[in-house]
This record gives sequence, structure tokens and C-alpha cells, in this order.
Amino acid sequence: LYTRIHGQVVNVNRLYHSYCRKHIQQVFFDRGNGFNEKDSKTFVVDVNEKNSYAYEIDVPDGTVSVRLDPAASMCIMHVENVKDELGNDLNYDTNGWDLEEGMRVFLHNDPQIIIRLQENVRKLSVRYRLNFIDFEDEDYSHIIEKRIEALKQEKDAYYNAYMQKDRVLEQIYSSKRWKLLSHFSRK
Repeated sequence: LYTRIHGQVVNVNRLYHSYCRKHIQQVFFDRGNGFNEKDSKTFVVDVNEKNSYAYEIDVPDGTVSVRLDPAASMCIMHVENVKDELGNDLNYDTNGWDLEEGMRVFLHNDPQIIIRLQENVRKLSVRYRLNFIDFEDEDYSHIIEKRIEALKQEKDAYYNAYMQKDRVLEQIYSSKRWKLLSHFSRK
């Protein structure tokens, strides 16, 4: 049997997960009690060949914020816009890291966009592009490595500035003027 079907077997589980990764979206509605499965809905979206997503979400009454789970895998997201029904831009946060302007990376399997709503928002419009991360892809690895290196340099710069200020303070505290001033200020 193996010799007859070898190379012709389709892994249905892999196909299902590939489909879900691209087409299944979940949205949570916070009505003042946080996000929970009871106040969520899952839906299927159309995706074009460039992995671009554009759809609207009807917002139930009493919703103060919305959480969108755009994927169930590591990805890079290019957010084009998040708007209300009047076309106003809405503020949002993510649980990802900024790579470049408008580009966020999610190095975990639960990417989230949290949208804080203004009063009386009834409908959201979102538009973004997803690129799923496979660590064999050198382009993504290079972008991530570059950003990590920039963060390390930023951390080193902050540390060096802190140490410089610490040295200046040490010089001040060990000066004769400081000792004399602090001697008289105690009395």
C-alpha cells in the first residue's frame, strides 16, 4: 500500500491549519468587563494574493474596546488603517513590536490589535496586510535581526548616559564644596 500512495498523500491537518491561519479571524468585544470568549465572534474573511485584509466589524452597544486576533501564528503586520463608520482614525495598540513605520512583528502565536473606542461607534473598518513568518525566510530574519541590533544599541546608549550621570554625581558628592555645604545644611 505504501508504494502505491507514497508521494500522493495530502496532509489534511496541515491544509486545515494553513486555511485557518489565513482566513479565520476572531474579534472580542469589551463591554467594561474585559475580553472573553463569550463576547467574541469568529468569521471567515477573503484574502487576496498579497495577504491584504479589508473588512468591517459591527460593534454591539455598550462596547468600550475591541480586540482583533488577525492570525494564530507569528507574522508581520502592515496596518494601513483602523477607522470608525465616519472615517475617523482610531487609536490602537498591539502586543507586537514596532519594526519600522507602520510595521509590527508578532513573534508569538497570538497577535492582537486592541482598539479603544470613542462613544457611539457602531462600525469599524480595518485594513492591513499580513506576512506570515517562517524562520527559514531570510528576509524576515534579516529585518528582525536588524531591529534587535538597533534595540541593543539603544539600550547601550541609555546605559552609557546613565553611567555618565552617575560619574558626575559621584564627582559632585566627593567634592569639598559638597561636603562643606552638606555639613552646614545639617545644622
